[in-house]
Amino acid sequence: MEIIVTVLIAIVGLLAGMLVNYLADILPHHDRFIRPVCWHCGEMQPYLNYFVWPRRCSQCGKARRWRVWLVEVLAIVVAVWLWYNPHDRLAFFWAYALLAYFGFVIVMDMEHREVSLNIVGLLLGGVIGWLLHGWLDTLIGGLAGAGVMLLLYYFGIFVVKQLSKWREEETDEVALGLGDVYLAGVIGLLLGWPGIVAGLFLTVLLGGAISLLLVVGMALTKGVRAFTAIPYGPFLVIAAALLLFFRDWFLF
Repeated sequence: MEIIVTVLIAIVGLLAGMLVNYLADILPHHDRFIRPVCWHCGEMQPYLNYFVWPRRCSQCGKARRWRVWLVEVLAIVVAVWLWYNPHDRLAFFWAYALLAYFGFVIVMDMEHREVSLNIVGLLLGGVIGWLLHGWLDTLIGGLAGAGVMLLLYYFGIFVVKQLSKWREEETDEVALGLGDVYLAGVIGLLLGWPGIVAGLFLTVLLGGAISLLLVVGMALTKGVRAFTAIPYGPFLVIAAALLLFFRDWFLF
């Protein structure tokens, strides 16, 4: 019986991974749900060909990206892990829906520097935050998260403009985007107040550590260039996931 349950949960994870991949392929280029399209040539694909087999474009013959397989494998692993290690206050449906949303945010921000489905995030954040913290702490957390990130957003614009003038080099890059502001609001709803303080603190630590590693790596390979943008959404969701599902690791 346990094997059957595990297989069913794995199927749920696979379907969630397929959905994340589909949304990440469609939403950056279209404002509505349409038939799957090939990432290489943009031609529409049969559903069976796109989701099941052979997963190659029926027009240009190119295979889908490695991200597709990574997302689906991780979605299965996370679903099975969560089923056998349930959150102490969240039902499996809510917990896994949240982690699937987090996965979508990471893919979108890393590939397109874009955070989509903000309404879905706000709904998930509001409901889950209310279940965990009550409505008042949830609301304050959301406002605090969005407010702090909004200040950082404008500060980042100011810093980039000053650096651009100093280097006499124009750039369209920004340190943070408005999508990060919306996402910080969602994270604030999820973590509540004062949990969002720990969430932002951990985000800064993660972002700083990874940024330092990237700078060192670029310096060693002599690939350093000014205004190198780093997607910040993954750090926000990773920090939130750690605090929500592994909070025993932390003292706050």
